[in-house]
Amino acid sequence: MTNKDVIVFDKEKLAELIMFFARESEKDRLFGSTKLNKLLFLADFLAYGYLGMPITGAKYVHQKRGPTPSPDEFLPTREYLLNNGRLRIIEEDAYFGIRKRPVASKTDTPDMTKFSQKEIEIAYEALETLKHMGNVDSELWSHKFIGWLYTDEGQEIPYSTAYLWQGVPLSVEDHEWARNTARQLGLGELIYEPVN
Repeated sequence: MTNKDVIVFDKEKLAELIMFFARESEKDRLFGSTKLNKLLFLADFLAYGYLGMPITGAKYVHQKRGPTPSPDEFLPTREYLLNNGRLRIIEEDAYFGIRKRPVASKTDTPDMTKFSQKEIEIAYEALETLKHMGNVDSELWSHKFIGWLYTDEGQEIPYSTAYLWQGVPLSVEDHEWARNTARQLGLGELIYEPVN
């Protein structure tokens, strides 16, 4: 992110990204609300890492099941989609309980003109990354993200933690640097001790 750029929440882009993931996941038997939250999180944090700005500008918070869009932004956006018949939630029996599956209306398509080509590519990358994961697996995957590890329940996860992605094995020095950086940012203490 450059100094002149400020992250601004875009409710329309969040709505269309929700619709995009619901439409693209209609044949994904593992897709549910938890996985939707992880897809939104991944797309926004990948965009921040690649482009310097997230796609939707939504805030993400530490929740028990991993990062989620801030309920203050996500819930009204989802309600708007539900109330306008663009989205519905179907409850299905799943191995670990009830899966709440967001389903896009058959007659509605996401407005992809809201997104740049790079943002669309990043959204597809998020789908590809989580394609074999259901709600539980995507939840466990998200618990490895440094931004989630260094925040407490309900606390906002800074977009800058996208640069601390866990894709590469970290050294003891890397963990110490992350711990110090988290303290400097006021993110609290590590709640998960990595195994070396």
